Amino acid sequence: MSRKGWTASRGLAIAVSALLVMSGEARAGTYATNSCVSSKLIAAAKTCQQVFGAWGTWEKDQTSATRDAAITTAGQALATAWTQAESGANSKGADCTETTVTGAAMQADITSAASSIVDSINTGGVADNACRQKLIAAAATACQKLLKAEGKLVTGLKKDPGGAKRDALQSKTLAAFTSTWTKDNCTVSTTSQDVASQLSALDSTAVAHTIVSPTVSDAWTMITPPAQVKYNGKTLAPMCTDGSQYVYFAKKGSGNDVNKLLVYYYGGGACWDYTTCKAPTETPTTGPQDNPANSAHGGFADPTNPANPFATWSWVVVPYCTGDVHWGNATATYIDPKDSSKSITVQHKGWVNAQVVEKWTREHFVNPDVLFVAGSSAGGYGALLNSLYFLQNAYQSSRAYVFDDAGAGVITPDFQTNNLGSWGVQSTLPTWIPGIGHTKLAKLKLSDVGIDAANYYNPRVDFVQYTTSYDQTQSLFYNLMVRGDADLAWWLSACDWNSKMVANLTAVAGPNYRYYIGAGDTHTVWGNNKVYTDT
Repeated sequence: MSRKGWTASRGLAIAVSALLVMSGEARAGTYATNSCVSSKLIAAAKTCQQVFGAWGTWEKDQTSATRDAAITTAGQALATAWTQAESGANSKGADCTETTVTGAAMQADITSAASSIVDSINTGGVADNACRQKLIAAAATACQKLLKAEGKLVTGLKKDPGGAKRDALQSKTLAAFTSTWTKDNCTVSTTSQDVASQLSALDSTAVAHTIVSPTVSDAWTMITPPAQVKYNGKTLAPMCTDGSQYVYFAKKGSGNDVNKLLVYYYGGGACWDYTTCKAPTETPTTGPQDNPANSAHGGFADPTNPANPFATWSWVVVPYCTGDVHWGNATATYIDPKDSSKSITVQHKGWVNAQVVEKWTREHFVNPDVLFVAGSSAGGYGALLNSLYFLQNAYQSSRAYVFDDAGAGVITPDFQTNNLGSWGVQSTLPTWIPGIGHTKLAKLKLSDVGIDAANYYNPRVDFVQYTTSYDQTQSLFYNLMVRGDADLAWWLSACDWNSKMVANLTAVAGPNYRYYIGAGDTHTVWGNNKVYTDT
């Protein structure tokens, strides 16, 4: 459980390419943002058909005023549908306004693309307006079906993992378009392949403008949530251990990686009684000091390094200030064992904060192509648990990876029985997963979380864990559990920690759960440049 932020280590690196090569359910109902985005895409599909239809009519009568009036009417209908979709999401406590471009911007995308496609059809060849009108009508049908397929996917992510059904439908649509083009045999200078390519580009633009929020900056931005956030039937109050404001950070990626999402959980320490919470090892507040742009870091934590495979991805960073490895949902009062008149109240709201971040994330990145959830130290535990909520609530279609860096949980029976419950962990366990969701906390092995999660999400999700053989920080916390506050010399329990750690990882290993034990005793690997050199 490392110092706050991108704590570097000197252990053997994990090559991220290996993680990406290895092989990856929702609560009842469709989330309001997804329904909103779906409605917008389906409205855009109708608008596309109408705009092409206006051009088709113009092809026959060459009346520009009539064409332009029809396009304006289509745009007005799109704007109305956009507003209604946003209002519907807002009434259910979800954002959809920031999720997409405006209706006017979508109208401009469609109008520009349609005009370009019509120009290509009308350029050169024999002036056979009736035949060209048929080609434009075919383009109208194809555009409508392409965008409608995208809209259906957004509301049915669980039913179409990876978008396979959508892809098949769109391929069928483009094949039908090409067949119509060939059958009509119009003499034009462009080809069906050129127009199909333009239609696909319009589809890609529409999707990019509705599932990756244009409001997210490509520079690190601090996000301050409201004091109360309604999400999935709960009212969440994000905060740090002392009740202070919680914040988190995000930035949008670029190019082909803009729809690949990295969610990273900071590490920091833990506390579970008066002694550990009175002088906590984690920082009890969040703020500008947690901005990744302001801290020295290397390895995969440095998005400015062109060697970093995540450099151009979209990032969401989850700071840590709750002393509960991002698992907690409790307010605990700890009494001084030496003086019962002294006590300290701690807000263990790590899971609550993570849920608030999840809500914002899914409302700004609706359907990532790839989801990579990682965390170091306390954040490694956070990545493991909270990735399951992302997978279940938000991203049922994305190819996913979970990387637990230096969170190889070894705890004592006494800690499990008398301390772990103070974080409120029983209420944050994923109830939809057989095993861990139905096991009493006193009997739950932390290794079971990985085993049961991997089995449940096989083969769509890969889980990966890293640790060094005698991790100083993990050994120190284990030693603290074993010896209380008598002696914090980590090496006194290092061998015992090692044997239990190896047993845990051996038990968890499976086809989609891999682990690596590096040599030495350093803590965490994510933020170290060794990730580019060690093999």
